[in-house]
Amino acid sequence: MKKAVCIIAAFPEINREGNDRGDGVSQEYFTCNERYWHSSAANQCISATRALLQNREEFLVKILTSASSDSSLVRKLKSLKPDIVLSGVAVEKTSEVAKQIDGSFGVFLVTDTIYDRGTSVEEEVAIGRAVGDACLKCGIKHVIYSTQMHVYASIGLRSDPCDSKAHIADYFTNIGLPRTLLVIPPLYEDFSHGVFKPLKTDRDNLYKIVAPTGYIPIDLISFKDLGSCICSIFKDCKQWVGKTITLSGDKMTLKEYAQILTHHLFPCNIEDAPVTPEEFIARHSWDGVEDMANYFDYLTRGVQRNNQITTMSLDKDVMSFYDWSKANKEILKRLIAE
Repeated sequence: MKKAVCIIAAFPEINREGNDRGDGVSQEYFTCNERYWHSSAANQCISATRALLQNREEFLVKILTSASSDSSLVRKLKSLKPDIVLSGVAVEKTSEVAKQIDGSFGVFLVTDTIYDRGTSVEEEVAIGRAVGDACLKCGIKHVIYSTQMHVYASIGLRSDPCDSKAHIADYFTNIGLPRTLLVIPPLYEDFSHGVFKPLKTDRDNLYKIVAPTGYIPIDLISFKDLGSCICSIFKDCKQWVGKTITLSGDKMTLKEYAQILTHHLFPCNIEDAPVTPEEFIARHSWDGVEDMANYFDYLTRGVQRNNQITTMSLDKDVMSFYDWSKANKEILKRLIAE
């Protein structure tokens, strides 16, 4: 008998357009200019959906989202052909969520940070708690929640997308929800569209990655492998319920990532351009840039310990950054040059 898994994209009702043309490194990859945190949340949902649907003999996949039916995210999810897609759901209401997830075996929950109003942490936490209460009410056997760590409590600097998710994770633990907390690092694909995309310079074929990561190795993972890990967790809930998993497909300094890109993308020369968090913030105007800078600050202090061994136990074929960039070098050349 198939396990019914509900992927909940608990995003605010505000319309957020992205790119659903499939012109990135992966055909399913979602990009949303000027909204890094939203793109990250959307891609987690897409990656999980993709992986579970590749195991249709084991899983029935239902999508539940507050995004509108004509949003680019919902169009992207529908293109994967899940069994059920429900859009426009009031995810902030426990009764509404419970009505839709009742009878499901598992839930993969992704919450999104709301920057359009001045209450980002409070609203995301309220939505997360409502979904958690619904899962508890319906007796969901396994909830995987995409969380982050307490940045403010650790270093005294706010990172709303991280802090809100950490508060939600604490709540799930306190109410006794059968949960796996999944800490997801940035994706390799962020070198093609996201925060690590190399920027053009005045010199031909010279590109620079501008991010305040210092000289500390940073954990990353591929879009595809993220979904594979989520699928593996659902396949063995007894092993992973009650655990916190910090994923890592590879771990290097930004300089080392740049060297690998240069090796594969010649004649493009990719270099890292070390900047301070303040300089990073001054260069960008997108929603959540200060939160991103503080997140990097948190990582550079060596507080977080991601686990490549655990990741490989979930996906024995997890790709190294070297292999990923080699496999996608032609597409990367085109995207970086844009």
